[in-house]
Parts: sequence; structure tokens; C-alpha cells
Amino acid sequence: MAAGGVKDREGAEARRKGQVLKSSLSMILPVHNAQADLSRLIAQVVEVLPELTPRWDLLVVDDGSTDATPEVAEEWTRAYPQVRVAHHAKRAGREGWQRTGVLRTRGDVLLFRDEECPVDLTGVHKMWKRIVSSDVVVTRAAKQAALAWLASRSVSRKSARSTAGGLQMIRRRVLDDWAPVASRESLSAYLAGKGCRQHEVELQPARHSIPTPLRPAAVSNVDTDSTIRPSHRDEGDKAGQPRRPNYLVRLRAFATGE
Repeated sequence: MAAGGVKDREGAEARRKGQVLKSSLSMILPVHNAQADLSRLIAQVVEVLPELTPRWDLLVVDDGSTDATPEVAEEWTRAYPQVRVAHHAKRAGREGWQRTGVLRTRGDVLLFRDEECPVDLTGVHKMWKRIVSSDVVVTRAAKQAALAWLASRSVSRKSARSTAGGLQMIRRRVLDDWAPVASRESLSAYLAGKGCRQHEVELQPARHSIPTPLRPAAVSNVDTDSTIRPSHRDEGDKAGQPRRPNYLVRLRAFATGE
């Protein structure tokens, strides 16, 4: 093979890697009545995503929660400018929060996490490397972990196939024709019809050893220039709108036995 052809391919690969390193990343985290686990999840996200790119943000989609989930999420927005919250008045389900995530974020690459995700977020580094040469990167749980997780959930085969992966990383450009259209076509069906370049990676099971902080740590010297700013304000963020009671004080008192 000619040396020139090898150099051309190497140069193209280097350019793709450079583009990914400069790419912005938006993560969509759907939650429903998750007041007990949400701080642990967000704490892991704000630790992992900056290792991939300085241009990251997190959209927490509160999918019709009736507990203190909205208050827990809003507290994180006051500590991290990269964290925002979108509220659904009633439960919209998977396609609903996916569409909200696409429309209310601006990252070049989107990372979707299903509500019941059996894989560990720390493995997202593998996905970030694969997105260099792919349009879509999906995950599968390691075989032993997947069997244990499915057994603990006692789910049907149909639901197991739809939730076993848990994480999807997708380039925004392939979603431009899907989110704005109020169709019944699911995101997975849309991507299949597009013939996107897809790669699958195997990740380890989710770990729950990360301690849940009572409140987000205060942040200083935040690089606001690297924050992905939304093109508009989210619901519930309008000036003068009455805030719901802060249930966090009650939760902390209950947790500590006060």
C-alpha cells in the first residue's frame, strides 16, 4: 500500500480525534420520584463529564415527579452552572424525555441515560473514544452483570431488550429531523431508518458505593466560558414564578433522625 494513502488515513483519523476533543457534550438524565438517588447520580456526572471535555452540560428531566425530586435537582443548579432542569407536568415516558433532551440542549454530542441503567457511568470514556468514528454508540452490560441485573429486576424479555444497555451517545446532527417533529416514531426506529454508523461497547455494572452528598459542594472559580448556554429559559425558571416548598430540610432531618 502506498505510503501516501497511509498518511492520508492517519491524518483523517487525527482530525476526527481533534474534532471530538473540541466537541461539546450534553447529557440528558431523566428522573421520576428519585429524591433518594438523584444527588448520587448528579455527583457522579459532574465528576465524570469534565474528564471528557471542558464543554459539557447536564439536563435533568424531571418526568412528572410528585416527591422532592425537583427541589433536589434545583439545588444542584445553584452550585453548578452546567446543570439545568426541565420539568414535565405529567409523566411523558421515554420518548417524551428524549425529545425534551434534544430540544433543550445544544451539545454537539448527546448522552442519554435511561432511568433504569444497569451499567456504570464511569465507562463513558469508552463511548467518547468510539464516537470519533461513529454516529451512535450504545452499550451492553457485561454478560455476568447483565444476567444478575435482569434477574434482580424480574423483567420480561421485551423490556430487558429495551433497557439492558442504559446509555446512548449520539451525534446531534443525526437527530435534527427527529426531535422537532411530533411523530410517534421512536428514537431507536428513527436511527435504524437513518442507517447511522453504530458501535457497541461493553460496560461494567452500575456501582452504588458513591456516598450520597446531602447537598452539592460549593463551586468556586467555575469556567463559565466553557458552559454550554441554553438558547432559552427552561420551564419553572421564569422570574417571579413562585417556588415550591424546599423539602430538603425535612429529608435531611428524616435521614439523620432529628
